[in-house]
Amino acid sequence: MVVKAGVDMLTLAMAQELQGTGVTVLSIWPRMTQTEAVLANTDRFPNANQAWMQLFNGRVVARLAADADVARFNGQALDVGVLADEYGIDDVDGRRPVLREWVRQTSVT
Repeated sequence: MVVKAGVDMLTLAMAQELQGTGVTVLSIWPRMTQTEAVLANTDRFPNANQAWMQLFNGRVVARLAADADVARFNGQALDVGVLADEYGIDDVDGRRPVLREWVRQTSVT
């Protein structure tokens, strides 16, 4: 968690530093993803079959990159499930992540 907190703070600092340049800085927190390592180690990841497909994360990132109003997320750390819900994106099997009760919010002032 320390590394992710560091990335979130770097995101916020970069967003503040680049404010006014037209550059948007954000970080994304993916959920457990069906990578080769996860699927090969089901003893360590007992719910690997319920993890999200790599294509799901890619769909969310592609939609985010195509969003003309992406700057509204500047400086934020975003959960991929929140973005999937906002953009109406489902995994290849039709699932959409349950929204978490917490969302890390940061802001650029």
